[in-house]
Amino acid sequence: AKTNAPWVAILNAHEGFKSKDSISISPRHNVMGIVNKATSPTQKQQLQQWLDARNAVIMADLAKPPFPIPASLPQTRAQIRGQAFEAIVQGSNGLFYWPYREPNDLDPVSGWYTLFHMPKPASYMRELMHDLAALGSLIAAPQQNATTWMADGIHFWQRELDGNIIVIAVNESGKAVDATVTLKPLSKSQWPSSLVRFGHASEQHIRVNQGAINVNHSTINVNQSTISDSWQADEAHLYLLKSL
Repeated sequence: AKTNAPWVAILNAHEGFKSKDSISISPRHNVMGIVNKATSPTQKQQLQQWLDARNAVIMADLAKPPFPIPASLPQTRAQIRGQAFEAIVQGSNGLFYWPYREPNDLDPVSGWYTLFHMPKPASYMRELMHDLAALGSLIAAPQQNATTWMADGIHFWQRELDGNIIVIAVNESGKAVDATVTLKPLSKSQWPSSLVRFGHASEQHIRVNQGAINVNHSTINVNQSTISDSWQADEAHLYLLKSL
């Protein structure tokens, strides 16, 4: 990052549950290994039936797997979006998810349960991918020509590009936050009266309060403006000068 070299964050998208039956770090080897433990054709058939039955239970209710899902796996819309945009404001030139398995290919032994298997997180991932594609060049190479700062536990990132202005704000505090934050000065113009808060389930107009100072009873506008907003824990907000 110090030499402006591109780098890409690998984001947590899976959690493996290693049961007592697990014999390998490879999910497919686990399944085959258990069946291969059989000492007779009858036992092999029984083990295969057990695997098939367990897999059927998992696939029948993907929202409730029969093994624990650690709290470190992001599952809510705020967590999934916050994880992605936190990587971007930290300078990651792209996002890399490593799910290990296809969504229709679960390991019935040790799980390897991913964001792409669970219905709700999978829908949030689709929303996120849609929004990232729409943002395009506005967030590419985020370590270049951008300003970052912290305020009230919120990590801010700001850039002017191609006639648009984008601000990303990620709540790193671990708790809900209500904050009024001073935006950074613009290079060519004053801040507009409002910004569009962009993204699924959050698009709305956010008022920008213009800064002003009094000099000899005269009001002089200065290029210092604030926004007031509320964040859930881990939540990311994006503000744009104009809609995409």
